[in-house]
Amino acid sequence: MHPSQISKYVFALLAAVITALTVLVIVFVSLYLRCINDEATNKTETSEWQNNCVSDSTKDIYQYNAISADSAVCSTIGDYVLNILGGNAMDAGVATLLCVGVSNFQSAGIGGGSFLVYYNRSSRTASAYNYRETAPAAAHRDMYSSASGLPSNASLYGGLAIGVPGEVAGLAAAHAAHGRLPWRSVVEPVSRVLRKGQRVSRPLADAIASKYPQVPDVAPFKELKDWMVNPATGKPYKEGDVLVDTKLADTMDKIANDPQVFYNGSLADDIVQEVLSAGGNITNDDLLNYQPRRLDPLMATLPSKGLTLYSLPPPSSGAVLSLILGIMDGYAGDSAKARSTKDGYVNFLHRLVESFKFAYAKRSGLGDAVFVNVTELVANMTSSSYASELRSRITDDATHDVNYYGPMFEWKEDSGTTHVSLVDSDGNAISVTATINTYFGSMVRGARTGIFYNNEMDDFSQPNKTNFFGLPASPTNFIEPGKRPMSSMAPTILVDSSGAVQFVSGAAGGSRITTAIAYMLARQLYLNETVKAAVDSYRLHHQLVPNFVTYNPDKCDIIKSELRRKGHAVQPSSSLSVIEAVQRLPNGKLQANWDFRKPRAAFSRTCLLAAVDNYTLQTEETPEWQKNCVSDSGTDIYQYNAVSSDSAVCSTIGDYVLNVLGGNAMDAGVATVLCVGVSNFQSAGIGGGSFLVYYNSSTRTATAFDFRESAPAAAHRDMYSGLPSNASRYGGLAIGVPGEAAGLAAAHAAYGRLPWRSVVEPSTLLLRRGQRVPPALAKAINTTANNLIDEAPFNELKKWLVNPATGNPYQEGDLLVDNKLADTLEKIANDPSTFYNGSLAKDILQEVLAAGGNITKEDLSNYRLRQHEALTATLPSKGQTLYSPPPPSSGAVLSLILGIMDGYAGDSAKARSTKDGYVNFLHRLVESFKFAYAKRSGLGDAAFVNVTELVANMTSSSYASELRSRITDDATHDVNYYGPMFEWKEDSGTTHVSLVDSDGNAIAITSSINTHFGSRVRGNRTGIFYNNVMDDFSQPNKTSNSTLPPAPTNFIEPGKRPMSSMAPTILVDSSGAVQFVSGASGGSRITTAVAYALARQLYLNETVKAAVDSYRLHHQLVPNWITYDKDKCDLPEVISLHITKVTFAPHRDA
Repeated sequence: MHPSQISKYVFALLAAVITALTVLVIVFVSLYLRCINDEATNKTETSEWQNNCVSDSTKDIYQYNAISADSAVCSTIGDYVLNILGGNAMDAGVATLLCVGVSNFQSAGIGGGSFLVYYNRSSRTASAYNYRETAPAAAHRDMYSSASGLPSNASLYGGLAIGVPGEVAGLAAAHAAHGRLPWRSVVEPVSRVLRKGQRVSRPLADAIASKYPQVPDVAPFKELKDWMVNPATGKPYKEGDVLVDTKLADTMDKIANDPQVFYNGSLADDIVQEVLSAGGNITNDDLLNYQPRRLDPLMATLPSKGLTLYSLPPPSSGAVLSLILGIMDGYAGDSAKARSTKDGYVNFLHRLVESFKFAYAKRSGLGDAVFVNVTELVANMTSSSYASELRSRITDDATHDVNYYGPMFEWKEDSGTTHVSLVDSDGNAISVTATINTYFGSMVRGARTGIFYNNEMDDFSQPNKTNFFGLPASPTNFIEPGKRPMSSMAPTILVDSSGAVQFVSGAAGGSRITTAIAYMLARQLYLNETVKAAVDSYRLHHQLVPNFVTYNPDKCDIIKSELRRKGHAVQPSSSLSVIEAVQRLPNGKLQANWDFRKPRAAFSRTCLLAAVDNYTLQTEETPEWQKNCVSDSGTDIYQYNAVSSDSAVCSTIGDYVLNVLGGNAMDAGVATVLCVGVSNFQSAGIGGGSFLVYYNSSTRTATAFDFRESAPAAAHRDMYSGLPSNASRYGGLAIGVPGEAAGLAAAHAAYGRLPWRSVVEPSTLLLRRGQRVPPALAKAINTTANNLIDEAPFNELKKWLVNPATGNPYQEGDLLVDNKLADTLEKIANDPSTFYNGSLAKDILQEVLAAGGNITKEDLSNYRLRQHEALTATLPSKGQTLYSPPPPSSGAVLSLILGIMDGYAGDSAKARSTKDGYVNFLHRLVESFKFAYAKRSGLGDAAFVNVTELVANMTSSSYASELRSRITDDATHDVNYYGPMFEWKEDSGTTHVSLVDSDGNAIAITSSINTHFGSRVRGNRTGIFYNNVMDDFSQPNKTSNSTLPPAPTNFIEPGKRPMSSMAPTILVDSSGAVQFVSGASGGSRITTAVAYALARQLYLNETVKAAVDSYRLHHQLVPNWITYDKDKCDLPEVISLHITKVTFAPHRDA
């Protein structure tokens, strides 16, 4: 090839890379993890003695807002309220907590109460809400005494265990004060979850399994006993069963209409009747007189860190937490030693445990501040001087007996709880801990309301009960009418001197809550650990009585022995606390972490490059020569369903449609791709088109949909002859007839479960309330703004690129609102056919014609999607079937590559274990690319070109075997060896969505408007970004200076669709179970990207994360060199050398 030709090829390749990075998106289904948006910032190596022993939870790093909760579906609801409905921290926190109460029925709910702290960033003020359950008016301190004649467990089970619930009143009051959205909008998602059903999580299943045998099958417990049984099986619910609760849903609907009905209305009457029928003593007056308490928060400072801690006054344990951290803050000067030496670290742990003991001693004098004067004690516990006084009594070489720490009374063990931590994009935060006390509370479930009633009365202390250690019961916690019992709950927010939230934390786990929060925060503050490391660490607990340290899990022997050397008694404990925390990182991003100790029912919250597979995870060490160089993506492993897209907000929409609205794969896939089209405006949208493959698990059939853009009736093969060289790329004549709206509507009509409007509306809401500009869109905007002329037909786009708030092009993080496009989506939500035959069609025609285009009314009204049986190929060595769309998709190209590679499956072990085998694997894969791309040059739109025989060959094992025989392991060849017929046209852009639902159905959809912002024509009436797909056709006498002629199979004809590299793919095993769902964006690199990742997974046994993160190789035959990822890594030297020996020319994408 002439050097001038090579330089032009290089220029073309660089342009393609700059306009479209290849992004691979693959989804599978398996265990449970969640999306990781970034890498941890603290990567210091941990010393052996400081090893945290466990590291099982996942971490999430977010740019703008973050939620941590112990229910995946509830986090999705909070995310949806924040990022789609436009709510703030209070809106999302209330919605999430209400959901947790109907997901973790055993731990929380509207039959209980909470402590809540809310921080307002703009005013730099915090508010505290105490809406815990209260003792009824008829309650008294001796009500459970032996003289009462009541059973010994009367405070624990049955009607007399029930305190007046405060959850509804408190959440409604807090929301009224701080929320942004209507009350109904934060309650309705919870009703939907109850009505459509939810998968039973492992914690709920375990709670049911443990409690079911203990629940008497008589009143007042029979209602709960019956509820625990799955009517579909006649047995107690198991993990993964679908649980529907319409009774509680009806109650939530009433509360959504008016929360006061809980305390003064028909619902209140039902509640009183249910409690009285259970033997309780709550009256209508108790409900009517219930008032949540809005309080000034408890405040304490940590001078060494310049932080202010906000929590709640008693009966919360905020003062206990404050005292622990206050004591530890005085040791901040020893932090470096604690991080770097064993003695320093052991001293850190010893001091922390001693702080626990002093704080728990003081806790014994606390109680409900409305009933007990604890002012002086709380002031001491939150003061630096008092902390310093206690610190002086801690000795580094010894511990002491109980009396040394000054306990006054015994404290009552409390139980249960769940927690939500959340920070919104305005910097507001909420920390809320909720409970109904022990599992299933009083074990009374309302026969009319479905409410699970608390047993909070058991948290009060009772007179004349002295514990084993001789401490009397605490009179500060005796029962009085209207009183609220002392609690270990301590929801906490820490802010810095500028008013920015740094930590939001809380925990579940009864009496271990306070020490768990303190332990985690101390590790973050003084050991500089990330929230993940601190939460994942082994957990130490000491509550003074009994006088020993408990730990969980039982792994780190060196720490136990060192603590024993200090004089501590140390015992393992199966009891645990569960932390939910959010931390602001030094770069300003937010890291959320939930505790692995309480497994969540994981669904499908995913982000860019998120992926999971169905194969065994590989833990063996990777040889140096096989290192993948990069590891930037996140892994998500899910139990039931999964969504993967290149937009976090759109994955949230897909997740919400699946797990809250109860949609299937088609519903969620359509909703997600519509959203991607209004999030990645530059790459896709209703002005473009897609290829879609849908797999129905029940029928074990796959259907392919082609709704790519088509050439207008006035188009012809020579239409650009004599026009400016970029006429096929920019302006009206670049626009093909869009197929997106027609195709998505038809595919949804065929396979969707939900109403069409319900899958379109979320994108409309997103456009109206505004969204943060993601990095890829910001980059595309700024690149385009610099090169776009400010005249028709491009001035509408030019204007749109500019943020009216700043007068400059949108930057990452700016809020972008698009009411014009929202209006258009609203019309499509009402009737998608209006795009092709209605008022919207008229606007589209006028916009295209005004831009110089040639689309007519007939072009729109005559547009039809094409529905086919999917293209099928087999991979015999794996027993798998591959489904993809026929041409003009590149499904056949992908099938041929994998078909060739499948014949090498017998060498997989060698490829995984030896350098020569691995290099041969890469060599053979690249050679397969070249043969496949040679055959690609003869493909085209199958409705216009007879490609039947060629496609049959490309999907057959025998043809793959024939080509495989032509691959030599010690050499490569010139271009003609591979048999290309024509030059193919470089294509661009695209975005992809992969999804599997809980029924095993799957969707893979790749969508595009071609190059960034397509034709650069945006409709001034509709807001549509119109494609430039006409540039993907080949043109006679126009080549890229290769020796190959342009492909006549891809010449323009009216109604024809251009050849594309898009290849959405689904692989299923012999049982019909989906194993892989894949696709990519990135123009001509799409097909090799998908093939490369799948080949590594199938034949190197790599996880999807390893395969996606690996350096990426691409070869499209012409030009005859390998390209690989820019800005990632140089190919490992040994590989580069070996490839050089077989005369490949590695070329790095610039």
